[in-house]
Amino acid sequence: MSVLPSLLFGISASLDALLVGCALGLQKVPLPAKHNLLISAVTLIGTVISISLGNLLLPLIPGEIATRTGSSILILFGLYYAGKWLVSRWRCSSSDNSSLCREKKKFAGHRNLTLPQTLALGCALSMNNIGIGFSASITGLPFLPASISTFFCSFGFLTLGSRLGRSVLLQQVGEYADPISGLLLILLGLWQLYH
Repeated sequence: MSVLPSLLFGISASLDALLVGCALGLQKVPLPAKHNLLISAVTLIGTVISISLGNLLLPLIPGEIATRTGSSILILFGLYYAGKWLVSRWRCSSSDNSSLCREKKKFAGHRNLTLPQTLALGCALSMNNIGIGFSASITGLPFLPASISTFFCSFGFLTLGSRLGRSVLLQQVGEYADPISGLLLILLGLWQLYH
């Protein structure tokens, strides 16, 4: 069994964590390991729930239909992320007010994350995984590798973003998180469809 689909899933489902980590780093908000673990654990729980629901429905749906449906939904999610990014770029290029195009400071005024903020971040990041996890699971994506991949990718991206938030390179990568995530989801959908 190839680990590539699970890895693609983990990366695409966790790229938003890179943006969150980058935003925290830019604002000099520390991200202790215990907060990162909590955020990643909440994300893992959301992924486990969505994949479990998909696996419950899997026996009720004929294999070929399940694979095609799930793969199509993954590809649509990928197209959505890429389209959302294109629309935002178009709005920014046609806007006279460049401040509308800047990333909002979600944690302005806070030097440390509180427990409610940490949990809210975990919930927000896990929301992205619900539709993606459900769709991926009905294509037959293995439960355990996909869940583990999501946890470690989330933890890694948060750490990377938090530590390198001030670097120009990371800001550029973070700016393209939506189209990169979209491309990975499209690749995952195609992989599941044809393998």
